[in-house]
Amino acid sequence: MPQDESVFNLPAKWIPLATLQVNIARRWLDRGHSSADVFAKFFFYFAGFNALYFLWGRVDDVRNQQGQPAGEEKQVENLVRKFQSPDAVEMLAALKQTVRFFQDRSPIQRMDRRGAQNPIDGDVAEGRRWRDRLRQEVLPERLVALGSILYLVRSNLVHGSKMDSGDDQDVIHHAVPAVKLLLQESLMMTESALQEAIS
Repeated sequence: MPQDESVFNLPAKWIPLATLQVNIARRWLDRGHSSADVFAKFFFYFAGFNALYFLWGRVDDVRNQQGQPAGEEKQVENLVRKFQSPDAVEMLAALKQTVRFFQDRSPIQRMDRRGAQNPIDGDVAEGRRWRDRLRQEVLPERLVALGSILYLVRSNLVHGSKMDSGDDQDVIHHAVPAVKLLLQESLMMTESALQEAIS
């Protein structure tokens, strides 16, 4: 996909980190391709995507409201927001089934907010906000919303709040194509920026 070069400008000082992160992302992508387990596939693809949103969070100096380096949620948004129209339109069209699934499904809960008084149900506010944005027509907000939903799914999976049964299987099944595409497109874009910086 053609991109606006200024959005993906990689200053020369970032070449060593970018080289490392691209290699890490490529290895996770290959490992995801070779895995038959859908949960492992999701984890491997997201790990590769993580390598790239970390890189661009540093390159773009993404900060939180306190002026500190931003956490992963803002890093995800920073990278996904780089895919402007018509690229965001193409990606959302390629992920039509995934988008429809997350638009129609109840919001992904944030499961790290549970405790002794409420051990089962998570916080739906964040998931509802992203689902509502995914339902809108504004771009690239819809793609950002999808990336943020995937981050919630990833957080629940990594922190032991996803089960290999019921709806969780469907969630991961629909999430895999999206995180795979985000990784592939981000990797292609980053490799191109790296080559431009080296030459």
